Amino acid sequence: MKKLLFVFTLCLCTIGVSWGEDVTIYLHDFGTVDITSHPYTVPPSTFATHLSNSSWSNSKSAWTSYNGQSGKAIAMSSVSGTQTINLTFDIETGYQVSISKYNFWRQRSNTGPTGWSMTINNINVGSGTNPTTGAALATDPIDVSNGVNGQTGSINVQITLTGGTGGTFRLDNFQLVGSVTTLGQSAPTTQASNITFSSIEPYKMTVSWTNGNGANRIAKMNTSSSFTNPSDGS
Repeated sequence: MKKLLFVFTLCLCTIGVSWGEDVTIYLHDFGTVDITSHPYTVPPSTFATHLSNSSWSNSKSAWTSYNGQSGKAIAMSSVSGTQTINLTFDIETGYQVSISKYNFWRQRSNTGPTGWSMTINNINVGSGTNPTTGAALATDPIDVSNGVNGQTGSINVQITLTGGTGGTFRLDNFQLVGSVTTLGQSAPTTQASNITFSSIEPYKMTVSWTNGNGANRIAKMNTSSSFTNPSDGS
């Protein structure tokens, strides 16, 4: 009974205080039509509200197109030394973007670039290798290695390609996961309420509540009845 009381207290204190919800805010599959224009400005299939003007460019100032994971992939040919791919888009005034995860499919030819690294607004978020058989980085989006929080004005994603000796590189299904929130978002004025516990078993139970007017909810529980509140904007 005491343990259940701890859980009840912790849920009361934490539900209704979080701010953004991490969802896919950008996903480009590059369609089914050959890509020849540079920069490439066709809008992505998923583009969160308050974001606009998607543009893909590269250090060679030319795109080509090959088959991708599905449909077409955006691609570079004759890739030698160090080359870069840039995605930029605008954030509406009064809003901020945080990015927590990403994913993309990539493939190189035998002499294409062997490695990649990626920054978002000059923040290092990850690096890896490029296979000769096309593959996504993972089944699900992977965490950024450094936080990308509270970005305003615009987003600049830069993928740096290394190790190429004149081959090709193709990119498909580029995805960013995060949140778009209002600047200066205020704390909720109505907290979650009416917390109930049901279907209680030794190792699991169902917790239900009535939402307050916060953007989202967070529930925490431990056995010490002590925790750190989430920070504003997180």
